[in-house]
Amino acid sequence: MSLMLTIFGEGRDLNSLQMTARAVAVFFGALVLIRIAGRRSFGQRSPFDYVVAILLVLP
Repeated sequence: MSLMLTIFGEGRDLNSLQMTARAVAVFFGALVLIRIAGRRSFGQRSPFDYVVAILLVLP
């Protein structure tokens, strides 16, 4: 548990490594969810395209 807190941080006191770790975790989590949903849900674009689009739109 303490390793997870060290890597991902807690609350608002985050350093740049913790912010990067969170962003990478969200990116790959979204990529996995889009892969599970399949191509029929998203047309012919690749799951990577949708993850990038989602991350660019969210503030």
